[in-house]
Amino acid sequence: MAANKLPQGYFEYILAMDSETSGLFFDEHPARSLTNPDDRYQCVSWGMLVLNRQFDILDELYVEIQWDGKSKWSDEAAKVHGLTKEHLAANGLPFEDAYVQIANFIYKWWKDTPVATLGHNSISFDLPFLRSDLSEIGLKLKFGNRHLDSNTLGFTIFETYTSDQLFEALGQNARGDSHNALDDIKRTVEAFRVSRSIAKKVLG
Repeated sequence: MAANKLPQGYFEYILAMDSETSGLFFDEHPARSLTNPDDRYQCVSWGMLVLNRQFDILDELYVEIQWDGKSKWSDEAAKVHGLTKEHLAANGLPFEDAYVQIANFIYKWWKDTPVATLGHNSISFDLPFLRSDLSEIGLKLKFGNRHLDSNTLGFTIFETYTSDQLFEALGQNARGDSHNALDDIKRTVEAFRVSRSIAKKVLG
């Protein structure tokens, strides 16, 4: 391959992302009921990182989002992320303002280039939520077909089933009782970084 020729499937940046939500549908689209479109959950926080191909962090965004008053609210989900309606009302951005900020953050790096993503179950969870919430205010971003999933990485290489198990297997400290979207995505990126380092040492 010529030195100036890019490999097939090349992408320059990776959007690493993690969300916390007001709940999810386990047997349908995670954000929206397929039988009753008026029934939906929303994201209440996002942690996003822009990475290069070496998994270095180039930019980051953390945003909390006010409950919109219409979406379903699961007390079980709230126990996981620890964000209450009252906290979000006082500290979160209004729904539309939050997603304008998120869209601008992504567009700054990708413009019209398809976005490659990284996360834990992000293809089946975070990405559908992001698209669903963006569509609520008429925004649509262009996502590609390159997605890095630490759930697959963990099960294939380390025989783990959850992100906590993967983080522990790679020597990370316990994250405590509640999940923070920005902290969690940084842990996920570190899991990829350490896994690549291990592979290089093994494969030479």
